[in-house]
Amino acid sequence: PWYMLSAALLQENMAAAPPTTTLTAGIGIQQPHPLKGIVNSNDDPHRCAACSDFMQDLGKVMVSFCCGRGVCGSCSDVEEELKHCLQCNTPHGKTPKEDGACLKKHSKKGHPWAQVSLANLYCEGHGIRQSLSESLHWGREAAKRGHPIAMQVIGSCFLDGGFGCPVDLHQAQEYLEAGLKASKTSFADCYASCQEDLVEVAKRHCAANSFEKAKAILLPLAEGGVGKAQKALGVAIIRDCEGAARPNASSSALFWFSSAAFALTGEEAALGNAEQGAMYCCGVLYKYAQAKFWGRIVKKTLRIINIEARITRVKELVNLQRELRSLRDICGGCGAEFEGKERKFCRACRAYCYCSRECQKMHWNRKKGGHREDCKGASELKQKMKEKKKAEAIKA
Repeated sequence: PWYMLSAALLQENMAAAPPTTTLTAGIGIQQPHPLKGIVNSNDDPHRCAACSDFMQDLGKVMVSFCCGRGVCGSCSDVEEELKHCLQCNTPHGKTPKEDGACLKKHSKKGHPWAQVSLANLYCEGHGIRQSLSESLHWGREAAKRGHPIAMQVIGSCFLDGGFGCPVDLHQAQEYLEAGLKASKTSFADCYASCQEDLVEVAKRHCAANSFEKAKAILLPLAEGGVGKAQKALGVAIIRDCEGAARPNASSSALFWFSSAAFALTGEEAALGNAEQGAMYCCGVLYKYAQAKFWGRIVKKTLRIINIEARITRVKELVNLQRELRSLRDICGGCGAEFEGKERKFCRACRAYCYCSRECQKMHWNRKKGGHREDCKGASELKQKMKEKKKAEAIKA
């Protein structure tokens, strides 16, 4: 029957529907895209207005000043050759002054895609009198109407005091979190910029000793796998518990430092700040096998950091070496001093020494302060680091 066929086609369409459209359950009516009319004037912002090709990153879509239609790179090249808009046939080759007048008309009508472009023109002064106040005004208007790029830029202005904005971390956080939410699936560069700026907001809170505010900002980002946020969260936890013995806090900080060490890449990873934090936490928690692993990585970063940071790291490495040497003077199992007697190292980590195999088993199976968790953790770290280096080599 026709109604069974219609139901089957509806289910098939719902399964094959792209992520940019939503089908109302049982009806088949397409709901408008949340960014419709904001980033461009297309019926579906992710579909090219000329050829209907899918465009994943809306930050790279070309938007026409004349009608606001968004087109892909290929269709934009065609428009350049034909010298007119493929949608409204408006001739190209206008002067920057005429483009500004066109954008003003659309901006006054409340179109965010035009307001963002107009803010950019006022900022750079192309074909229009440069005015940072006007640029800020139209940027805020676009941000109020939900344009992700405008939210990120205005949030950055409140963070750094740009465009005459006062430095306001609360306002910066609100704009950046809204921009982060709006750009998650459609604006890759804007999404990354919002994440970096939010991490910077959290660092400013840390500098002002507002650690709870910093941790509230960083935790969602760290759970989402942002390496810089994971490292900053580890620092905030450590600074929050300075001068107090809090093993749980040190364990939490160690988790985030370790996560950051494997998540960060490039120059940020080469500096070794996350590894230094992990080494410090391992020392506080008496996990010397893991501290030894992180210490080897930190030692390799001494050549590329500034002199002040180098002095601090050398001191921490010297303290770690002193602790590791003291472990070689006593049995990790029974605590007896060797005094020239033959000692046997743990084969996996070589951080602890033992009188005999029985002492090693006793230390391994000890419930509190046993070697099992520490040694296995160090072995897992070595394996993860090998996998990371292998993946980076393949990517390179």
